[in-house]
Amino acid sequence: MASNDASVLGRASQLPDVFPLVGRTGELEALETLLHDGHPSVPAVLLCGESGVGKSRLAAELATRARGCRLAVAQGRAYPVERGVPFALFADAFLPILRELGDETLAVLSRGGEEELRYLFPALDNGPQDRERGAASDPDEFRTRLFWNFGEFLKSYAARSPLLLILEDLQWADASSLELIHFIARQCSGHPIFLLCTYNDAERDGSHHLGRMERSLVSLGIARVHRLDPLSHEHVGELVCRTFGVDRDLVREFSSMLFGWTRGNPFFVEEILKSLVVNGRLVNRNGAWVGWDALDVRLPGSVRDAVVAALAMFSPNARLAAEFAAVIGTRASYPLLVSISGLAEDALLSALDELCAHRVLEERAVAGTVVYDFLHPLVRETLCQEFGLQRSRLLHGAVAEALEVYWGPSALDHADELAYHFARTSARHLTPKAVTYLAAAGRSALERHADREATDYLSAALERASAPTNTDEARAEQAGLVGDLARAHRRLGEYEVALGLWRRILTRTPPGTTGHAHLRRQMALASLWCGKTDDALAHVDEGFASARAAGDEAEQVRLRLVRSHCLEELGLGREARAEASEALPTAEALDDPRLLSRVHRTLALVHLWTGPPQSVIQHAERAIELAREVGDLSVEFWARWSLAVLGGMTGDTRRMSVGIAQATDIAQTLRSPVLQLWVAELSIELAYASGDWTAGITLGEQSISLARNLNQKLLLPRMLVL
Repeated sequence: MASNDASVLGRASQLPDVFPLVGRTGELEALETLLHDGHPSVPAVLLCGESGVGKSRLAAELATRARGCRLAVAQGRAYPVERGVPFALFADAFLPILRELGDETLAVLSRGGEEELRYLFPALDNGPQDRERGAASDPDEFRTRLFWNFGEFLKSYAARSPLLLILEDLQWADASSLELIHFIARQCSGHPIFLLCTYNDAERDGSHHLGRMERSLVSLGIARVHRLDPLSHEHVGELVCRTFGVDRDLVREFSSMLFGWTRGNPFFVEEILKSLVVNGRLVNRNGAWVGWDALDVRLPGSVRDAVVAALAMFSPNARLAAEFAAVIGTRASYPLLVSISGLAEDALLSALDELCAHRVLEERAVAGTVVYDFLHPLVRETLCQEFGLQRSRLLHGAVAEALEVYWGPSALDHADELAYHFARTSARHLTPKAVTYLAAAGRSALERHADREATDYLSAALERASAPTNTDEARAEQAGLVGDLARAHRRLGEYEVALGLWRRILTRTPPGTTGHAHLRRQMALASLWCGKTDDALAHVDEGFASARAAGDEAEQVRLRLVRSHCLEELGLGREARAEASEALPTAEALDDPRLLSRVHRTLALVHLWTGPPQSVIQHAERAIELAREVGDLSVEFWARWSLAVLGGMTGDTRRMSVGIAQATDIAQTLRSPVLQLWVAELSIELAYASGDWTAGITLGEQSISLARNLNQKLLLPRMLVL
C-alpha cells in the first residue's frame, strides 16, 4: 500500500502546483489599469460567476501583481457557517494587518478610534470594559461611529501604502459586513483604495442584502459588475497545451472531450486533469505525455463533493426534479417531467425555476417544447452516482415507460433514448422491450459507424435475449444480433472476439447458401486483419463455393476482393492484381455502384505495390466518385489512404499531406480507432520526412500503445519499425 501511495504522489508531483492562467487576459488588464489609478473614481469591482469559474484564481493573480507594484493587500473570505457572525468577513481580511501594526501605530492611524476597531474585531479586545462602553452607547450612534472610524483608518493606512482589498464569496457574507462594504466603497472613493469583491451569481438572489448593496453601489457609479464566463473551447485546449507542453494538434480531440465534460469550468477542468494523471491515465514517458486517447473520465472526489454540497442547499422539490432530470438525461422535456415527477405543476415549475436560477439546469425551447439540460454534465453524473442501485432501477423503469408513451408510434425513431432506460431497469416484464430497443439502437449505431456504442447496445440486447428459444423467429433474431455484434467488434479491431461470435452461428448456417458465403467472407476479413492469412484464404474458398452454389455473383465479387487482399499480404502482388481485375467485369455488369466502388478501391491498393502509379490514381479517383455517390465513407477512406501512400512513395509530400488530412477527417467521422491508426502510420512517416522528430516520436508511442490494445498484428510490426 505504501508503495502504491508513493506512486500516486509521484504522478501527482508531475503537475504544476498552480495551473496556467488562460483566457483571462482582458479581465486582468482592466483590473490592473484600475490598480495603477492612484485615486480611482470607481473603486469597487464586483466579480461574479458560477462556482468554480475562476474568480478566486483571478483575484489571487491580481493580488500577486499588486504586491509586485508595492501595494498592500488585504484578503478575506466569507463562509456559510459564519453567516451570523457580524463583520466576520472583515476580521478575516484585517486581523493579520492589525496585529502587525502594534497599539501605537494603530492609535495613530485610527485617530483615536482604536476602541471601535477593537469592537469591530473582537480578537483585538483588551477586556470586557471595551465591550461595555460599546454596549452602553446608543446603538445607531455607535454603529455610525464604528463605520466612520474604520473608514478613516483605511484612508490613513492607504495614505502610507495604496491598498487592494479583496473580499470573496459575498453570497455568504453577514449583513453587517455587506453594509460596511457599501460604506467604505462610498466613503473611500478618490483615495488609493481599490476594492475587489467576488460572489457566486447563482446565489445572489438568495441574499437580499447582497442584491441591495450591489444595486446601490452600481447606481451611485461607485462599483461596476463584471461576470466571469467559463473558458471557451479554445482556451481549454490552450490550458492543456501549456500545462503538459504538448502540441495542440496532438490533444485536439481530447481537449474537445474535456470541454464537453466540463463546459469550460476551470475547477472541473483542473480537477479532471489531476485525476487523470494521478490515476495513471495520462503518463509522462521519456519527457512526453501520452494517454490522450482517454474517452471517459472517473468523477474526481473533489468535484463530486463540491456538487453534492451545492445540491444539499436546494429545496426538496428542486432536488427531486434534478434527480428525474438526471435520470432522463439530455433534453428532459417539461411534459415528461410532469408525467414522472409526481409533483403538481406549480410545485414543479417552482423547482425548475430554482434549478435554473442556480445554473444547474438551463431552459430552452426545442421544436415548440420546453426542455431542460444540465449546464454541466458532471453535475448530472454526480446525481446519478448518488442514487442507490434499486432506486436507480425504479427511476429508469418509470422514465422508460413514460418515454414510450410520450413518443407513441415513433418510439423506434428514439431507440437510443429508450434503450438507455430500458437497459437500466430490472423489471422482468420490461425485458422484451429492452431487447427490442437495444437491438434497434445497436443497428442504428452500426449504420452510423458508431461501433463502440453498437457493441454496447448489441451486447446488452443479446444478453437479455439469450434465454432458450423455441421458435425459428427467435433463433433468427439471436443469430442476427450475433452477426451484427461481430461486425461491430471487427470494425473496432477486436478480431478474435468477432471470430468467436461468427463461429457461434456458423454451425447453424447451411453451406451452399448466400448466408454461408457472407459469413465466411466476414470471417476471412477478420482473420486477415489479425494476421491469420492462411485461415483467411480457407474461409474465402469455403465462401466462394457457397456463393457459386447459390448463384450469387455479387458475393463472388466480394470474395475475390478479399482473396486479392490476402494474396497481396503474402507478397503475391501480381496474383492479387489479377484476382481484383477478374472481379471488375462482373461488377460492371451488375451495375451496382457500391460493389463497383469496392473493386476500384481494391485495384488502387494492389497497384500501389505493383504499379504503375497512374493506375493507382485512376482507380482511387473512380472509387472516391462512386463511394460519394452511395455514401460509403469506408471505401473513400481507403482510396484516399492509397493516394497518400502514393505521395509518400513518389516523394510528393503535398499529395501525401492532403491525403492524410482527408483520410483523417473520414476516420474521425467514422470514429474508428483502427482507421485512425492506419493514418497515424503515414503521419509518423511524414513527420520524420519533414524533420519533426518530437511529434513523430510522440505520435509513434501513442500509436504503438493503441495498436497493441487493438491487437493489430499487421500494423504493430510496422509501427515498431518506424
